[in-house]
Amino acid sequence: MERRNSWLILSVSLVFLLTVVGLATALLWRGHADAVARAEIQVTAAAGAVAAQASWLLEAGGQTLRRAEQAMASDRPAQAFAQVAADLPPGFELSVHDGDGQLVFPLDATDATADSGFIDLDAGAFTPDIGISAFVPELSGGVGGFYVRRTIGEDQTGRTILLHVPAGLLSEFWRTLALGPDSAISIFREDGLLVARHPVPTGSLDLSDHPLFAEHLLLAPSGVYHSSESPADGVPRIVGYTTVAGKPLVAVAALSTAHALGPYWQRLYALILLGLPVLIILAALAWWQAVLLRREEATRRKLEATADHNHMLLREVHHRVKNNLQIIMSMVRMQKLPAEAELDLRNRVMAMSALHEHLHGPGPAGLVELGTYLGELMEGVNRSYGNRMKLVLDFEPDIFVDADAATPLGLIVNELVTNANKYAFPDGEFGTMTVQLARRGGTAEVAVLNDGIPFDATPKSKGEGIRLIRSLAPQVSTDFVLTGDKGLEFRIKVPITDRPTEDLSNPDQTSPG
Repeated sequence: MERRNSWLILSVSLVFLLTVVGLATALLWRGHADAVARAEIQVTAAAGAVAAQASWLLEAGGQTLRRAEQAMASDRPAQAFAQVAADLPPGFELSVHDGDGQLVFPLDATDATADSGFIDLDAGAFTPDIGISAFVPELSGGVGGFYVRRTIGEDQTGRTILLHVPAGLLSEFWRTLALGPDSAISIFREDGLLVARHPVPTGSLDLSDHPLFAEHLLLAPSGVYHSSESPADGVPRIVGYTTVAGKPLVAVAALSTAHALGPYWQRLYALILLGLPVLIILAALAWWQAVLLRREEATRRKLEATADHNHMLLREVHHRVKNNLQIIMSMVRMQKLPAEAELDLRNRVMAMSALHEHLHGPGPAGLVELGTYLGELMEGVNRSYGNRMKLVLDFEPDIFVDADAATPLGLIVNELVTNANKYAFPDGEFGTMTVQLARRGGTAEVAVLNDGIPFDATPKSKGEGIRLIRSLAPQVSTDFVLTGDKGLEFRIKVPITDRPTEDLSNPDQTSPG
């Protein structure tokens, strides 16, 4: 049997190890999913920030172009235009071109027509007179970037003002996003042509046939996708995109897959390095646990046998004490004692006998269920006086106390019921005694009340019953009240002993195994 239990323990341990491996796999999968989810949330937020930056940039560019138009219409256009250009950040440049695209002012500006076809003034228009170009690579004598255009003249065929935005504009903004190494942010026109990017590309970029424009934007104006190879530099990235509200632009933020999942792979490698030795140790511990449990099982059975034997002896003691008390009661009846003294003595012996009856019963060893014990005791005493009082019992169930508290408490209750029957209701009056038992935190409060005549319950009382009660009460608790000013009122706090969850003293229970 013990050998079979050992194999059972080993089997359970193996299942446990497999469960650990399964949980570890699930946690790793969950960790990977969480890392990807965090990266997707990050690029979604970053794409929104890039969109806001693009919208602000176009608004600011439009305002600059309008100021330049007003300068050209002033009395001193050269000076006013130069002042507008001087207010621009470093790298930005304003220029004016005629209807044929030829540079008009200033003469030292980069000639936007030096390479034909690198600027598209119409494809990116989002108002009738303002447009945006695709990305223009570095020009001879200038830097790459893109242009924002405004056409002036009533018929929209007159001069054109161009604002050149440098290629490195997004680089400073990229640093504020903290996307990590190998990340990128971009602004595209809705036709798929690149407008601006960090890192700055070496040439133009057309994504009109890329899945971003051919698939994803057709399904939703914003979202996330995973790119195994960037069309700009070949780096695998997690890409977030969103359209710019009211503008023909798409903002893109891309996080390097290696950077996003780097901490996850580091944890995975560490787990692999540590996990195998740990699993070996766990297997060895499982085997050793099986050995220890087999030894413990043998020891437990011996202890149970000893405990059962001791409980049997204890119950036999209570049974013999109860029988001896019955013999004492029989001997009392044989003595020629006054009837009242004999009844008092018999009731006190009955209280002791009832206590041992409960201790001998099937309940927890050494404990007494207080409600049942007090109820039987009080009804027995009241019955011996012909039920002259009505007993009202209000007991909470399952309140257990040990024998050391139950013994003096039973004698006290016996005296209270006896005295009430003898003295509380003179001239044959019928009275009521109320008894309450309730939990009060870690204690139980026993309250005995009746509506009989007042009596002297002070420590100076000469009554034998009162003196006995006051001598027994401190054995239960020092927290008690005994008054007789308006009938009987007795209250005492009794320490509660928790009932054990497994009652090994119950002979009907069989031990496991």
